[in-house]
Amino acid sequence: MQANVRTIRTILDLWERRDGWVADMVVIDYADILAPEDGREETRHQINTTWASLRGLSTERSIAVVTATQAAKTSYSKSNQDMGDVSEDKRKLGHVTSMLALNQTVEEKKMGLMRVGQLVKRDDDFVSRANVVCLQCLEVSRPLLSSYWLK
Repeated sequence: MQANVRTIRTILDLWERRDGWVADMVVIDYADILAPEDGREETRHQINTTWASLRGLSTERSIAVVTATQAAKTSYSKSNQDMGDVSEDKRKLGHVTSMLALNQTVEEKKMGLMRVGQLVKRDDDFVSRANVVCLQCLEVSRPLLSSYWLK
């Protein structure tokens, strides 16, 4: 059985009722592949409904919901992603409180650098071209050794 947001709500309700445990955060490995809330909708609308349902889950329970999505093909040749590089449906941007982009050129990958930039930040100003640079050493499973602001 593949889970959807309704399944996640049911599990959270069960844990709270049975164990008295209330989650502070839900982490979903790739929201776009959750089962649809309504299988009768077109795929693009199913994904939008999932993202809207995740936003609802976050606000109803006052918890952080963290997930990922793929970048669109337009991002492949860019050094910095922007809002136009979100895959499938731009409506995802309207449902999130914040969306980050993981940016990396071929040269940066060779040097063990990854840049994290802001695509969306609700209720606050941000500069989409500002990035935090993270130093990586994936060969020894250390994804973050240090970080600094890129000027």
